[in-house]
Amino acid sequence: MFRFLLCALACLVVASSAAPAFAQTPAPVVLYSYAKVTVGNDVQYVLLPTASKFKAVPGAALSPAVVNAVFNELKNRKSATYGGTSLEVSNGSLAKGTAVVTIDSSKEKYAAIIRSETVYTLTQLGLSNVKFKGDKGATGREDVDRAAFSLTVPAWRALPPARIAPAEIHFPDGSQMTSRDFYNKISSKDEVIDKLVRGYLDSKDENIVLSVIASIPKLGLASEVELLLPLLKNKNATLRSAGLSALAGNEKAEVLDAISDVMDKDKDRAVAQQAASVLGKSKNRQYSVRALYFNLRGTDEKAALEAVAGLAKSKEPTASPELVKAAGGKNQNVALAAIEALGALNQPGELVKLFQDSKVDPARRQLAAKVAVGLKDTDARFQALTFQAHASPKELAMEAIEALAETKTPDPRPSIEGALVHPDTEVRHLAINKIAAIGNPISLKALADAGTKPEDLELVEDVASVIMGKLALSDVLQYTSSKNIVLQRVAYRALGTKSGGAGGTRVFDVLKKGTASKDGGIRASAALALGAFKNDKALALITGLAKDSEGKVRRNVARALANWPVGTATQLLYSYLQDGEGEVVAAAVDTFTARKEFEAYKPVLKLYRGKPHPFAGARMAVLRSIVVLAPEKELQTVISVVGGGLFDKERDVKLLSIELLGNYDNPAAVTTLAALINDPVEEFRIKSLLALGRTRSKDSIELIVSVMNDPSAKVRAASMEACGLSGQKSCMDPMRTQLALEKDPAVLAAGKAGLKNLK
Repeated sequence: MFRFLLCALACLVVASSAAPAFAQTPAPVVLYSYAKVTVGNDVQYVLLPTASKFKAVPGAALSPAVVNAVFNELKNRKSATYGGTSLEVSNGSLAKGTAVVTIDSSKEKYAAIIRSETVYTLTQLGLSNVKFKGDKGATGREDVDRAAFSLTVPAWRALPPARIAPAEIHFPDGSQMTSRDFYNKISSKDEVIDKLVRGYLDSKDENIVLSVIASIPKLGLASEVELLLPLLKNKNATLRSAGLSALAGNEKAEVLDAISDVMDKDKDRAVAQQAASVLGKSKNRQYSVRALYFNLRGTDEKAALEAVAGLAKSKEPTASPELVKAAGGKNQNVALAAIEALGALNQPGELVKLFQDSKVDPARRQLAAKVAVGLKDTDARFQALTFQAHASPKELAMEAIEALAETKTPDPRPSIEGALVHPDTEVRHLAINKIAAIGNPISLKALADAGTKPEDLELVEDVASVIMGKLALSDVLQYTSSKNIVLQRVAYRALGTKSGGAGGTRVFDVLKKGTASKDGGIRASAALALGAFKNDKALALITGLAKDSEGKVRRNVARALANWPVGTATQLLYSYLQDGEGEVVAAAVDTFTARKEFEAYKPVLKLYRGKPHPFAGARMAVLRSIVVLAPEKELQTVISVVGGGLFDKERDVKLLSIELLGNYDNPAAVTTLAALINDPVEEFRIKSLLALGRTRSKDSIELIVSVMNDPSAKVRAASMEACGLSGQKSCMDPMRTQLALEKDPAVLAAGKAGLKNLK
């Protein structure tokens, strides 16, 4: 009731004081008079504004008559108090904003009341101050600090932001002081105020405690943090919340750490959320980013993703532990975003831990490796490439192997060897070839282990035999007795490479023994190695294996015969064209090609015409062979047959056909290749464009230029490169036109290189 009364009266004062700005009709003048007010069980006299019976036009100039009328009404209301008290006012005094009051000497005991009421009423009316006869100076409202009947206010109600005057401030111990003295003690940070606040914080009245908490930041006490921090652990969530509000804006590390603890540990989500909000407004970035942790840990995916984005943008490395937790969380989208953010915060170590942990979700491991590859940290990049080479899908694994092969430090060999167990055949074969390029004999064991897969065996033996050939002859001979069967086979093959047919009877005798081995692989290796001797004894041993039950032995017989001149064992090679093993057929065709046995052209061509051989390797051997063996008059036939390979179901055959057609500056070759420049498979489109360029045919230019603005940047780059290969300057203008519009760096680079080739 008391609060309502004060509010209502305050509204009257505000309305009256504001009225001159807009009111044009007379309004009641405000009089101040003490009135009895009951607050609970407490009865007090309070100086309150009341409406006068007298009305005046707001903003109108004061006159002695108006001022006297107001004073007399105030006096008449309390004639027993005022007695003969009088007012002296004139136009001159009004011009100075002053009036003089003479207090009836018989009413001296009420002087304080009279002073308070007259000063407040007359200054409300518009005077700047009031003079009391006998005083040296004028009296303003600020000088009225102790009325006869004054408001007594509990100290907690008078704490800032409250500013109460005049009033008696009542302390919990029963003592009192004037509001002026009270605020002076606050200004001087007197220890009395510190002691007062501490006592109130122990109050059992929650409203009192909340009010005092709100006032603490405005008191400027040295003990502010000491007073507020314990509240963050209070059992009452309302008080914890109030403590957070009071500490908002405090940048001390101990405060921010304590607020962080509330965000992390408070069981009341609203309080935790408030702590996050307070942290988020800190000027210290290390702490402000922690506000994002709250949403990152929540179940709202959208909010969590926004938090991850904010952490990534912050560039604050201290956020990495939270991102690592998110990367291991249940939400896949948030986890993947967190991994990307770890890259943005340049945390290679954390990314390495993620992709090396087999318990982490595969997609997350893959992304962690991909992000790490893009960082400047060379060690993390190397480890990421190693992971990709071993565990990524084909395309990515092959890219990683290529990148590893170009690495100088550390030694990439062990990493590439690890890719020999990749589930994809093409990846393993690329790794084998890169190991061959490195040529370190240490790789022989890894290659031998990889050679247990049938589809890898041939390539492994090829590569391992070359590497083993770098060893001393005595070492190679020792490997022929190895317990590892793959290394045994490789050793037999290496003997041919190592000795070059000049290893003497010791090597020959070992190879002769190998042709009688129970292991087909050793017999095959021995047959191939004997080809290096190129003599009748070696030929006899090789042809003696011509009908071996093992296809790989017959295949190597055909391969070994490539070391002899045209006409040697030709009938045997012709018989191999009908062999049931496709690899034997392919080997026989390759030998005819290597020996340039032109007479074999038609028998070889038959393998593709009508019903092409079912073995892709044989079909590829035929295409390579007819290009070499065909007479000039058969050019159109060759182009037609090779062109047919563009529609082969096997990728490798198709790519070989594209490559071979690129060797012909011929309208038929150009027309055939044109069929692939709009192929749905990007790889074929790119290869066909480059082949068209290599034809150096004028007829190819229109086709090459037609895809220069293709949606695919790789195709556009291939078009630019093809123009450069073509040697046709008619490409230059279309290239320049496209380059003026181009934004892709790879296409721009290809275009510049192509133009340089054409100049």
